[in-house]
Order: sequence, then structure tokens, then C-alpha cells
Amino acid sequence: MYYASSVTTLSISKDKDNFIFLKWFAMFRLQGHVIPDKKAIWIGLTIVYGIGLSRSKTLLDGLNIPLELKVKDLSDEQQKAISDAMKEIVVENDLKRNVASYIKRLKEIKCYRGVRHNL
Repeated sequence: MYYASSVTTLSISKDKDNFIFLKWFAMFRLQGHVIPDKKAIWIGLTIVYGIGLSRSKTLLDGLNIPLELKVKDLSDEQQKAISDAMKEIVVENDLKRNVASYIKRLKEIKCYRGVRHNL
């Protein structure tokens, strides 16, 4: 399940004189995670399981997106490009399933690394 969307949200806040302020902002959702708006995009992508700092940098370099760009400053085309590039990477539940099957195989052949997982 790979999807990304930009959701518009309303933020309501009050100041000390009880004036109400309304602020609309867009959130970048990727793989079911909301990427924080104030973070740099190369740091924000690490919220997704399977994306670390190095993979985030290579992904953004391949898409010609500046690393220091804030999530709130991403255009819709850039968000679409990131979500399309994520389709080719094994992340989240697929990655967890692969790791579990590798460990299970090691246990079945009773190699040292598999035995250590049984302890």
C-alpha cells in the first residue's frame, strides 16, 4: 500500500486576550505517516520504517530535490515524485515480513545465527 497525499488542516489557537486565530496548513502524508512540516525533508523521510538518512539522501538526490527544503515548502509535483520513488523501495510491512522470513530460515537450518535468535 503506497500512497501520499497532501491534507489541508485547520489549526485553531487563542492568544492571551482570547482572540481566535485560524491557520490553514497542508500536511504531507507518506505511507500512512504524517511527515512534520517544520523538518527538513531528508530528516522527515526517516519516519518511514526502512528509510534511513543515507537512503533518504540518495532518494532526494536522484529526484533533484534540495535536502534542506522544509516539508511545508514541497510542491505537489515533488510530493508525487517522492511517493512514486517510494514504490520501488521495500519499506514498512514488506520489509518487516522479509526480515522475519530470513530469521525463520536461519532458525530452520539451525545455523549459529538462527540458534542465537532462539535464546
